[in-house]
Amino acid sequence: MTGQPAPVGPDPATEVQPSDLEHLPALHGILAALNDPGAGVSQLKDLCNQLPSLSARLIARARREAPHHEVREVGYALAILGNAGLEAVLLPYLEDLTILKTDLEEARASAPSSK
Repeated sequence: MTGQPAPVGPDPATEVQPSDLEHLPALHGILAALNDPGAGVSQLKDLCNQLPSLSARLIARARREAPHHEVREVGYALAILGNAGLEAVLLPYLEDLTILKTDLEEARASAPSSK
């Protein structure tokens, strides 16, 4: 037994939120750091921590990949996953953010204006 409960369904903490769209500079920083050979786990950890749903996804992925480890923070998750694991989590995250942004824009466009 690892002390970590087995997931019963999707973790709400991993769902993208409208507030995540306010942290796009952190996302740009993550992408830049992935292309910078001098960037380290500490820099990536600080950037990922600005996006709670991304952090939750990274921790969940690291727990699945290394169930014998107690993964509770992003830095440890990144050490387990490496850059390839971060990229594997980042791609669907970016897709979910894009869908959320589109949904929000469509909702705003179809809402009756209050003039």
